[in-house]
Amino acid sequence: MSQIENTHTAWMTALHHILQLEQSRGHDDKAVAGGLDKFLVYWHTPINEFLSANPALPHPLHPDYSAFSAEQRITWTSDWLETLEHASLTKNSSRLDTSSSPTPS
Repeated sequence: MSQIENTHTAWMTALHHILQLEQSRGHDDKAVAGGLDKFLVYWHTPINEFLSANPALPHPLHPDYSAFSAEQRITWTSDWLETLEHASLTKNSSRLDTSSSPTPS
């Protein structure tokens, strides 16, 4: 696996887990230290590279999750989980690789 693929896999895996936790917590923006916006800022470059390389995927990136209403958070989280699951399936993988899941500081 190339360095680029490892980087994409790392943020995808982390975001997938964070969004699942966010759903289970009722979308309270406390699934990751500093909130989801801090995570998105930390991974901004590889996320944008991924979105640029995959124009056919829905990519509802929004840098201000904390400002969303409860309904918007639910929709945004669901859309991103669908995007990540689609990306995972296109790599012929039944689940995301969790071997290199860093924690943003």
